[in-house]
Amino acid sequence: WIILFLYVVISGMGVATLRAFLMATLVCVALVLGRGAFSLRNVCLAFCAIFLINPYYIMTAGFQLSFSAIFGLVWFWHIINPRMPESKIMRAIATAILTAIVASVFTAPFIALHFNSVPIYSIIGNLILLPIFSCLIMPLVIFGTPLALLGVHLPLDIANFIYDFSYRIANMIADLPASTINTNYISNAAICFIILGMMCIVLIRPLRVKINYILGTVFISLGICVMCISPKPIFMATIDGELVGAISNDEIVFNKSRASNHYFTFDTWRRFARIAPSDKNTRAKNDHGLYIFKLKNHTIAYTQKFVPLQNNIVRLCHDDNIDYIVSYLNIHAPKCEHKILHGGIIIYESGKVIPSAHPRRWNNLH
Repeated sequence: WIILFLYVVISGMGVATLRAFLMATLVCVALVLGRGAFSLRNVCLAFCAIFLINPYYIMTAGFQLSFSAIFGLVWFWHIINPRMPESKIMRAIATAILTAIVASVFTAPFIALHFNSVPIYSIIGNLILLPIFSCLIMPLVIFGTPLALLGVHLPLDIANFIYDFSYRIANMIADLPASTINTNYISNAAICFIILGMMCIVLIRPLRVKINYILGTVFISLGICVMCISPKPIFMATIDGELVGAISNDEIVFNKSRASNHYFTFDTWRRFARIAPSDKNTRAKNDHGLYIFKLKNHTIAYTQKFVPLQNNIVRLCHDDNIDYIVSYLNIHAPKCEHKILHGGIIIYESGKVIPSAHPRRWNNLH
């Protein structure tokens, strides 16, 4: 606990580090009081503590992935522990395999939510990489952190070397054929149903009837059904208006071939639109900074610069063929407000426009 506290002080407190620190604190307190160290109650307390520190954390991928995995592992371990083999070798092998499977299953919905894909070989990757992290990297980090305060950086250098090696293995697994399944857009309703189903399985105590599995199956199935019937987008824009993508004829074109601030957005949008990722980003043509995307049912005008917008705003407003005008600039045009869109948006074939990001008061972490 003391070593972890020093690591928190030195490195800063991210979501995963904060969760680990709180869990370690709760485990120490439970051991002192003679209570069960690893229980769903302790996980819930850590969850509530992080939420009270900053509610925005629950919207981050790190928070959702780490807590979904730990909830699943703690719940499953209490069920399977009495049935584990007595042999230490077989017990270790079974523990590694079951941990990889449970962690992959419980994190899959949130991976699909944030990246619109589910890795198929994640279980294989976890079986290979988890022992490396648990037996090599983590001990080196634990012992190397206090030594780094004394000027001895060798353990951390070794841990970094092993981490780079593990990263290359992970990339090799990710590059295998059919390594991922692209998923539909997961709406708020779909993910809420799935989370509710997972909560029923984990938190409801079954009596004679396995009511937790029944309710969990029902809600998760509803979430999957909602996800499957989600419509396909035709246009997407980031919240700062820097990057936009339009989908036509099963191909997505961007206003830029690369964007340093939105490096992962290219592949994420492709998966979102159920299009296979590609190393090459197709760039749309523009007329002096003005982009006109002629899609199946709609025509969308976009520009990021002020001069092209100023020179064309009147014409675009009076052009009945232009359905939407997208720009991050603050535009106020008489009789044209219904066409103008700002911020992060997603447009569907039906013409429905939804925001891709919802600002909250606690979004600013500074």
